[in-house]
Amino acid sequence: MARANSFAFLKATQGPRDAGRDRWFRRDYAAVSRTSLLHAPYHFFDPKSTTDGAAQARQFITTVRAAGYRGNRAGELPPVLDVEKVQRNRKEVCPGALRPQQLTVFLQEVRKAFKVTPIVYTRASFVKECMGGKGQVFAGYPLWLARYGSDAEEPQTVPGAGRSWTFWQHTDRGSTPGIPGTGGRGTSDRNVFRGSLAQLRQMAG
Repeated sequence: MARANSFAFLKATQGPRDAGRDRWFRRDYAAVSRTSLLHAPYHFFDPKSTTDGAAQARQFITTVRAAGYRGNRAGELPPVLDVEKVQRNRKEVCPGALRPQQLTVFLQEVRKAFKVTPIVYTRASFVKECMGGKGQVFAGYPLWLARYGSDAEEPQTVPGAGRSWTFWQHTDRGSTPGIPGTGGRGTSDRNVFRGSLAQLRQMAG
């Protein structure tokens, strides 16, 4: 398996509004593009209405294009849609305005813009709790699934998605060179790719 120091995903945007742009994204994307790391931007889906899938897609596409991402250059992994619980009043809750059709619109718009099939980041538990187990909207997309606590316990299958994980986020307490912390190694998410480094590179442009 290809591990985390082979690739990186960077948060670009959240929700449909300009305020949701990550202020460090452009700088960080330029920096990672100068390394050997395979890379891609991601969008955190934070619905403000039941119909803002297209608005969130536009926000994401405009932001990452301005930073230089094209989706088909060597070293560029497919763009990512992050669908998980949101912070409300310091608690993680299901996004109340979430509708599967919003996600369909977002994924279709992003695929049309970059001519590649996006990756979806989520959890099986999120689909069960917040989407009524209706994960069919993710069928046909590579899945980046989160499951922490044991390197031996793989992520649970997402109901309706029809496939297993392609990327696995197995901890949020990993040590990564270059991230601020003791000795320059701060706490961060760690991930693996289900395949060889050659296969990962083939996925990246």
